[in-house]
Amino acid sequence: YKPRARDWRETLEAVDWPLTVVANADDPIVTWAVQPAEDVVWVAGGDEWSEDGAICRDCIVRLRREGERWWCESCGQERQEPSWRLVGDLAEGPGVSVPLELAVPGRMNRHNAVFALAAAMTLGVDPHQAAEAMAGVGNVDGRYNRRSVDGRLVRLILAKNPASWQESITIAGDSGDALVFHLTARGDFNSKDASLAWDAPLERLAGRDAVATGHRASDMALRLEVAGLNVKRVRDPVEAILASPPGPVSVVGNYPAFLDLRERLDELGAT
Repeated sequence: YKPRARDWRETLEAVDWPLTVVANADDPIVTWAVQPAEDVVWVAGGDEWSEDGAICRDCIVRLRREGERWWCESCGQERQEPSWRLVGDLAEGPGVSVPLELAVPGRMNRHNAVFALAAAMTLGVDPHQAAEAMAGVGNVDGRYNRRSVDGRLVRLILAKNPASWQESITIAGDSGDALVFHLTARGDFNSKDASLAWDAPLERLAGRDAVATGHRASDMALRLEVAGLNVKRVRDPVEAILASPPGPVSVVGNYPAFLDLRERLDELGAT
């Protein structure tokens, strides 16, 4: 977050205006980063992982929070009033209320759709037409869609940072699927550190059965056991899927794990 927020802010400081920015009012880091912007459409986009935004980046003091509000008592920086928000399965914006019927799961994907609708309307696109187009998206670069593997309907879910770990656990847990956690710590995606699994609220899944797999299967198995899950360890991810009972299976993996398994499933011809 930190270098990215700095990059955002420096980019906006160098932009030739006019330009409209669509930004998350709930995230203090985003709010700080877009301060140079002259025209902002604010969206109540949620801030499920608020630890990164606990401190005012200008004053280096802890932000105050009360409900949806956050503010800095030193400089006065605060949450802006959003013009777009998610209300149930409706995206509500200036003068519009648009039903969201998405094929991809999860609350964060519904929040993402609200951002997309805000951007579409800013560009002059009818938001109902934009929502209809979004409803046809069934996967994102191999995420979420079901693929058949020897009687298992496998869905890949990417967990690449604390916020997406939380969302992945919610999606997988609410589905009732058999659970596979695939942790690999190698490659060029800053994934050599497996500690993010310890930030993830896996305790929500206590009592469930799960298979730990990947190059760091032992690390993942330990984390799952501490969280109260019943764990089986199978090093190879395809064998881990086959160790799950026939039916729907959700595989939660970090970035290199996701890429590796997606490639393996492609080689198997899983569709």
